[in-house]
Amino acid sequence: MNSCLNCGKPVKNKFCNVSCQNKVQKKSPAKENIQKGIIKRFGNFIIIIKNCPKCGKEFEITKRENSINKKEKQ
Repeated sequence: MNSCLNCGKPVKNKFCNVSCQNKVQKKSPAKENIQKGIIKRFGNFIIIIKNCPKCGKEFEITKRENSINKKEKQ
């Protein structure tokens, strides 16, 4: 038999009950940490102003600093 990873009691699985499982298992990250990770990985948004070759109107394109966009989209 195995022992509980939190309290050490003999068990069939890894944990003896749900409270021991919740204490040991990794908690989900906060939204702030998720946003920091996304900014670190992809960078902040950049706004690019382009002119339409057909009608001449200006329009904005938003993209990330580190993202690679196809030239067709721009």
